[in-house]
Amino acid sequence: PLIEIGEFDLPAQMRLIIQRVPLEFRVTWLLNWINQHPEPGMIFVSTRSAADRLYNLLQALGKDVVVYHGGLSCEERQNLEKLILDCPPK
Repeated sequence: PLIEIGEFDLPAQMRLIIQRVPLEFRVTWLLNWINQHPEPGMIFVSTRSAADRLYNLLQALGKDVVVYHGGLSCEERQNLEKLILDCPPK
């Protein structure tokens, strides 16, 4: 179940999409969605290993992607945050 605590204060140019997709269709669904929506976005997964696997898959498919999770050093996370915040909207 989805439990929302608090609220999301997103910038005007961002949107939040929450979609539950059956496990066997997730990769296909995600790749189709990414191809239909080329603008920058974030994908949330439940584990570091899932984040790394998804990063490797998207990178192998030629997507411009970074991975961000708690296993990164403080410096790596800060560099990625700066990269994300400095990225102009397309």
